[in-house]
Amino acid sequence: MTLATVKALAPIELVPPNRLVARDAFDGVLADVILEWRHNRFGQSVVLREQPLLPESLDPVTTRLAVITEFVEAPEPEINRVIAQADGQAQAEDHVTISFEGVSILLGHAFAVSAADGEAGLSLGTIRARDQAVPVRKTWEPLPGGGGVLVESISLAETAPLWEGLPRQARAEGVSGRDWRTTRTDRTGESRPVELALSAYQPAGVIVDFEQVPSCSSGICTLRMGKTYYVHSSYYMGPGAVHFEPGCTVKLTNNAYVLVYGPLTFPNTLQTPVFTSHADDGFGEDIDGIQGSVPTHHAYPALWVYYVNFSTTVKSSRFRWAKMAVRYDGNPGVTVPHYVQNSLFENCQTGIQNSTPGSTIVLSGVEMQNVQGPVSGPYPIPSTTSPGSSSRRHLRSVRLTSPARFVTPG
Repeated sequence: MTLATVKALAPIELVPPNRLVARDAFDGVLADVILEWRHNRFGQSVVLREQPLLPESLDPVTTRLAVITEFVEAPEPEINRVIAQADGQAQAEDHVTISFEGVSILLGHAFAVSAADGEAGLSLGTIRARDQAVPVRKTWEPLPGGGGVLVESISLAETAPLWEGLPRQARAEGVSGRDWRTTRTDRTGESRPVELALSAYQPAGVIVDFEQVPSCSSGICTLRMGKTYYVHSSYYMGPGAVHFEPGCTVKLTNNAYVLVYGPLTFPNTLQTPVFTSHADDGFGEDIDGIQGSVPTHHAYPALWVYYVNFSTTVKSSRFRWAKMAVRYDGNPGVTVPHYVQNSLFENCQTGIQNSTPGSTIVLSGVEMQNVQGPVSGPYPIPSTTSPGSSSRRHLRSVRLTSPARFVTPG
């Protein structure tokens, strides 16, 4: 059932330095479309500025709101498919990553934003999802003759808290029994010029978005031995394999992260890859140019294992001066184990966070020095202590150096 369709004429405004905004872009519901380009990604967001009014025949508990985006030209993508099942809902296929030639579409989120948020409220892609952000399920459907459509959907019941404070749609005049295929057929062959204007933009509403990022489309992405890599914002690696050679150094600024959604390989040597602050002169090249600078907690997270449906192993690595060193995210129902082995965590606020419901992270030979929260997360690491071991639960063969504390369930 179609709630709203794109208007025949939707002028686009240029919002410096890198956004295009189409205000009130739909017939049927009040919503805007934002397109944003950055040096390492392209994002699209739909900002719903009022609560959709559903026909009485639709139950919000079982109804999903979908945003349909057509790609007129697109090569055949490589799709990472998983079967996800949230609490109380039926199983459904989710295309976690959709990878084209050098570009991938990653997970988007739906979240509330207000005009008071200003620039911070428009961080498209929401890779670092804010409180109450809801992951968006997505699928890719090829079209006859080439191209395809990206179908992104959210549960209306699950996103109910996001709609609080928004005006309700006056009437559901845009609702019809047609689906997106019929609507697309009606508009096929239309060609219209784009009108541009220049203005500021501060929305209040609920945003649903997707994000495209450069990727390792094939083969292996390799961080070379003895090289220093500077991440000043974000670095994405996948869906091809990612290999960290002995002695490579990754330096990160405040809140920067390395996001990996491909297979991981690490060396079996004592010369470890190092993830640390850009101000840490003890490893790699001098990045900030300040001799004797004092590092502080920066990366968040240093290494982000992102929505993979296969096991990964992080080993023989060193993580220093991170707000969060290693984080795992995955879909509900994808419960593959992950492993952290023979690695050292130093001067971090959080060592390892598990944000994947039901998954298992097994630690062995892990040492935490001056780590405030060794393991944490909304889905803490399950008990994996070795037989006959008296160590605290959640850790296997782990030595902790004070000060340290455990974050455990219950």
